[in-house]
Amino acid sequence: MITLGSFSLYLALVLGVYTLLASIIGIVQDKERLKFSAYRATLATCALLTIAVGVLWNRLFADDFTLSSVAFHSNKDLPWFYKLTALWSGQEGSLLFWSWVLSMHSLAFWCAAPPPRSIGVSRLLRAASQPWFVCSN
Repeated sequence: MITLGSFSLYLALVLGVYTLLASIIGIVQDKERLKFSAYRATLATCALLTIAVGVLWNRLFADDFTLSSVAFHSNKDLPWFYKLTALWSGQEGSLLFWSWVLSMHSLAFWCAAPPPRSIGVSRLLRAASQPWFVCSN
């Protein structure tokens, strides 16, 4: 389970960088296929970060203290609602949480206006910030 979370984070980082590069090249060279590819990579990044958050929440609720984030920010006596919020109580979990929120935000904007209309400066800035947040985890 922990390996799945780590793998999904690494793959989300790679896809985040790809989204940024594909968006830039798609805008500069006006290539619709790259713009659509960046859109699909955004969907995949969102799914992978959702998996990583789900794995961490699962480990928090299962009291798996082999993870440092769980060991430092949770204990067996915590009520469920404190375990739910333990995800963002430390720096690692907080950055993962904000990466996930950013990916959901990007997903909402991409779904509201799918490519090629949706490639603009604001979406490019979101694509640029996503790898930084994921890399910080």
